[in-house]
Amino acid sequence: MANYKPMTADEAAKLSLRPDGIYAFEVLNASAATSREKGYDMIALELGFFDSDGDRFSVKSWLVHSDSRWSEKTFFDFAATTGLGPQYAAGTMCSEDCLGRSGFAVIGTEKGKKKDNSDDCFPDKNKVKYFTTKKPEPSVSRPEPTDAQLANHAPANAPKPGVENLDEDVPF
Repeated sequence: MANYKPMTADEAAKLSLRPDGIYAFEVLNASAATSREKGYDMIALELGFFDSDGDRFSVKSWLVHSDSRWSEKTFFDFAATTGLGPQYAAGTMCSEDCLGRSGFAVIGTEKGKKKDNSDDCFPDKNKVKYFTTKKPEPSVSRPEPTDAQLANHAPANAPKPGVENLDEDVPF
């Protein structure tokens, strides 16, 4: 019998599609590659994103140098959000420069494509729509507390009863 750790329903739900929006990412893997159809130089990326719960999910993306100005804009935007603008402008940006970089991207949903020789489709998946320097909006709006709630609670910076003020002796 195989030894495995069963997945819970909560774990399975976290592997589902994330809502469309702006997410922070980190480059987990980057490698030089060549596009299959036209032989264009490109960088294949695996990006680690963080959802509103702080959980990581990954999405693959490709930066392709081609005749298309839109493809080149993707390269430009990626360089801008990750701080690689000078390397991009100098024409020296490579896959090694991308490793460990972080930035922001707009994630969308791509409909699942039809499977070969079948009427079935692959499941929908998240994809990078474009890279951006715009940070995501806070996902949770917090209502202002009512007067009654404020009356029943000490201020956030008030010392807790029975706990000495540990910051008193800090010289800065």
